[in-house]
Order: sequence, then C-alpha cells, then structure tokens
Amino acid sequence: RYLGRVAARYASGRWHATLGVQHVNGLFTAVGDTPKTENFTLVNATVSFAAARCLTLWLRGDNLLAQRYEINAGYPMPRATFMAGATLRL
Repeated sequence: RYLGRVAARYASGRWHATLGVQHVNGLFTAVGDTPKTENFTLVNATVSFAAARCLTLWLRGDNLLAQRYEINAGYPMPRATFMAGATLRL
C-alpha cells in the first residue's frame, strides 16, 4: 500500500501559510470475505496573521478537494471543513 505526504510552508512578514498534500492508495477499510480499499488525496491548508505581539488570527481548511472517502467502512469522513480562531499568548 502507498502513503505519500508533501508539505510546504511560507512566511512573509506577519503572514504564515502551510499547505499539505497527502495521498493514500489501497487503504483497507474492510477485510474478510469482501475486502474494500480506498484511494484518496487530501489537501489541507492553514493561514495565520500575527495581528499583535500576543495575538495571532488563523484559518484552517481540511480536505479542500472535498474527497469522499472512509477510514472505516460505513463511516464516511467529512468533505471540506473550515475552522477559524485566535491564539492569545499571555
């Protein structure tokens, strides 16, 4: 089976970005009499901005290609998801 991962980071001033790509080929989600395998590629990204010395704002997106896949047969993973937040350092 094959699992490949590549990641890249970029920073410019107060901006930071991370992009990750992960490819999974031949993941067994069910075994036995009727084995089932999954193949999928995930793209995830995070962007952050240091608004102040103690405050960072960030936005994260997972599965940006909205791939349909399962880690366990019968339990689909979410398609594209997004989160946003702030990190406060005291």
